Amino acid sequence: LLGYRSVGIDVDPTSVLISQHKTALDSVNCEELQRVCESMQAASRERQPSLFFEEPGYSLIDWERYIVRVPEPMRYRLTKRGNEEGYDLLGEIENDSAKALCLIAQVPAHLQSLFRVCLSHALTKKIRLRFVGIGNGRFTFDVAKTRVLDMFLTKAYHMLATAEAFNWLHQLGVRLSEIQVHRD
Repeated sequence: LLGYRSVGIDVDPTSVLISQHKTALDSVNCEELQRVCESMQAASRERQPSLFFEEPGYSLIDWERYIVRVPEPMRYRLTKRGNEEGYDLLGEIENDSAKALCLIAQVPAHLQSLFRVCLSHALTKKIRLRFVGIGNGRFTFDVAKTRVLDMFLTKAYHMLATAEAFNWLHQLGVRLSEIQVHRD
């Protein structure tokens, strides 16, 4: 990267998207990104901003309209696992995902896709799929104990730290060469 032209190639469109967003952190405004992360964190903790001393923050008031239902057969399997463990696992995943989507909708448009990648990361960490055998619906999975919303916010702050590292390199006079990511 340090003066060398870099090219990444992948057949997986999700991997390409993730790589494009990681390299885009080179040019993100760190102060803006930090404000967004702090506003999302405050909203997720249901802390309402003061009317007199703070900028209006983000809100989770209408988060229910962002719910996306988990499809079958995963829906059945998550419900069953949740019942075995004594809590509404499916509801937790769908509700936390909806809250994250609600927060992302309030993020400035030019940053929204970065936060969608953070949510994708949180969901893949929450539910680890492993396909077994051949045929439809042949999979097993592990479920992390950490909530999706917490993993989403953790990843958002990790993204901020990466952007700050790029910013630090810029302050030192280090300029990264052009980075290209292709899907072939």
